[in-house]
Amino acid sequence: MTFQMQASSIKVRLLRINILLLGVTSVAIVLVVNVAQKQLALTDAGRDAERILARHLAIHTYINKQLKPRLLDFTAPQRDKEYFDPVWMSSTYAVREIDKIFQSRHGKGYYYKECAINARSPQNEADPFERKFLEQAGHNSSITTFNGVREIDGKMFFVSMVRGESMEKPCLLCHSTPEKAPGGLVHAYGPDRSFSRHENELVSAVSIRIPLSGAYAEANSFSLKLSALLLAVITMLFAVQNRILGRLVFMPLAVVGESARRIANDRRYLGEQIPLSHGREMDELATSFNVMSSELHAFINNLEEKVDEKTAELVTARKEAEEASRAKGDFLATMSHEIRTPMNAIIGINQLLQNTLLTQEQRRLVTDSSSAAESLLTIINDILDFSRVEARRLELSDEALELRSFVESLRRLFAVQAERKNIDLAVAVVERAPQFIFGDPARLCQILTNLISNALKFTPAGGMVTLAVDADPAAGELFFSVSDTGIGIDREKQEGIFEVFRQADSSTTRIYGGTGLGLAIVRGLVELMAGTIGVESEAGKGATFRVRLPLRPAAGPPVAGTASDDIPDSALPPLSVLVAEDNELNRMVAIGLLTALNQRVTAVANGREAVEAFRHGSFDLVFMDVSMPEMDGIEATRAIRRGDAGEGARAIPIVALTAHALKDDRARFLAEGMTDYLSKPLFRSELRRMVLCFAGDGGKPSLEAALTAEHASDEGSPFDLEFQRSQFHDAGLEDFLADILSTFARSSATECERMEEYLAAGRYAELAAAAHSVKGAAATIGAPQVSKRAGELEAAAEKNDGPLAARLIVQLRREVRRIEAAVSKLS
Repeated sequence: MTFQMQASSIKVRLLRINILLLGVTSVAIVLVVNVAQKQLALTDAGRDAERILARHLAIHTYINKQLKPRLLDFTAPQRDKEYFDPVWMSSTYAVREIDKIFQSRHGKGYYYKECAINARSPQNEADPFERKFLEQAGHNSSITTFNGVREIDGKMFFVSMVRGESMEKPCLLCHSTPEKAPGGLVHAYGPDRSFSRHENELVSAVSIRIPLSGAYAEANSFSLKLSALLLAVITMLFAVQNRILGRLVFMPLAVVGESARRIANDRRYLGEQIPLSHGREMDELATSFNVMSSELHAFINNLEEKVDEKTAELVTARKEAEEASRAKGDFLATMSHEIRTPMNAIIGINQLLQNTLLTQEQRRLVTDSSSAAESLLTIINDILDFSRVEARRLELSDEALELRSFVESLRRLFAVQAERKNIDLAVAVVERAPQFIFGDPARLCQILTNLISNALKFTPAGGMVTLAVDADPAAGELFFSVSDTGIGIDREKQEGIFEVFRQADSSTTRIYGGTGLGLAIVRGLVELMAGTIGVESEAGKGATFRVRLPLRPAAGPPVAGTASDDIPDSALPPLSVLVAEDNELNRMVAIGLLTALNQRVTAVANGREAVEAFRHGSFDLVFMDVSMPEMDGIEATRAIRRGDAGEGARAIPIVALTAHALKDDRARFLAEGMTDYLSKPLFRSELRRMVLCFAGDGGKPSLEAALTAEHASDEGSPFDLEFQRSQFHDAGLEDFLADILSTFARSSATECERMEEYLAAGRYAELAAAAHSVKGAAATIGAPQVSKRAGELEAAAEKNDGPLAARLIVQLRREVRRIEAAVSKLS
């Protein structure tokens, strides 16, 4: 909305307000005038009634006091006693007749009656209203008059009632009994009318009614004329006011508004000045606007300069922060590599020593050496974990775990340590806690292990440590608490214990040891899980650490481990393994561990030698160190994937074997073409896992074969038997199904070989098409696992993800061999 429209809107609102106020005022004036006119009409009617009453009373007095006595005396000699003539003998009759003559000549239209109850003349008989007044006045001498407005036959009248004559003694001659009254009177009015009166009885009242309809009509007419006049005056006033307000108020406001609009839309108009000479108030407004515009112009210019300065400072600060972050990452990577490299040799040699014949003293020394190395590795991992947590670069897994078994495993983990210190270690899980939950078992274990370890560390012998688990399913919250009866923490020092390298007391490190990183890592992990952690403690009274996490119940138990864990090392598929490692000690450790795992090992000292090794032989699996002289592991992997080591080697699984242990390392290595990743120091279990993962390639005895030999009864059918029953058996196609399955097994094996060739040549479109064909065929004959792996391989090929496709081809071949084994049993 523009400022002109806003000004117009104000103008319209003011006009409406003025119309409303003046309209209300005009209506009030008209109503007051109308009421006043009607009140004046009532006053005039009252005066008319008084004049009529006075005139008629004067006539009564004249007739009764002067005319009637003289005529009686004058006519006495000739008049019979029975004679009666109302014309001159009844003043009431005379007044009534005189009033008729008066109204016929002047046309006043008023009503006059000397009313009575049982009046002598029917014309004077009181109506109900008059009868009521006579009865009240007869009983109460204080009632003498009544004046008011009454509606009679739909018309308004001013009514005036005045108390009339009382019966005097001389008048009883004509009003006591018919016998005493003159015969002419009885003959004229009858023997029943106006007799049986008694002395001082109220006989009559004067009733006067002045019509008000005409006066009211005149008042209404005058009000209408007045309304029309006021409307004309108001219209003129509005026109004049509108013109005056337009020139003195709205036009100056529109000028101010237009200037404000231009400034709001284009800062180039800042500082624009509005002309004056619109009146004192408008000039003050314009002056204030001009000052504001100038100051705002200066402020904006200054602000832009400051913003530019601050922006430049922020850019510089951001660059410095990024440089610092990169330097920190490089430092941690270097630290990790430089420390883990000798640690790999130490831990590996200790593992090899433990497999040799040792004396009891030698085994103790080896065990102590391994314990010390693992403690040092724990400190290194703490530093790296803290770095990842601090940068929010730590990825959490999401797996199902059995809550009570998980808690019990923690108790068993610390049971020996607690027993050595004579500490009672207890765990408790409430019944309402779900049996299975989703979470990251490793990180949750890291949190609780740190808290329990601290509790045991700071609790003296004879104390107690408790791990309690509670849940609130309605609120969706899971609670862990670790309580101890140890040394406790002062209130003022409780917040600081979650900071880096901080402990409750400087003497704590000296007495109990520790780096001060544990609780900082715990808090970071809890916050990554969208939870909270707090502590309740007093010095000397123990401590309770409470962890609140989101509760996500799981429907069932975690996926069980494969039967491969039960295969002895001697039964592992013997693969041809190439190890590329520049450190001689680490190379020896890798050779020793892999040889113990029944593998045939060839070792080289750098990436160039690894590429050359493929020209003199073939391998099923490569463990490639990343940091090596002459040609590092990444460059060697690129060369192998390009085909520099031969077309047959392009799809070979390559596992990064390195001391780099930061979050982005694995993604970086996979992006460069490596198949998987292992962080130093090397552990036998991790090497074993990798061997089992990539077993089954190159015509060697497959992992499935080993599993079949060891656990044939534990492996399920590779087919969806219910699907095959409904599709084939129920239709009587059992023999036809056997042929189909045999054909599918042969063609799928051939397709796997073709897919490996496509992957080696980088022909991802043909690879996706072949995988799609296998996926559809497997779904048709009821082989869900083959169909699933083929579908995953198709998706990886469509994304040109070579490393993932290489792993999925191995898994697909594994499922196809299961099909082949099942088909051979059928035949």
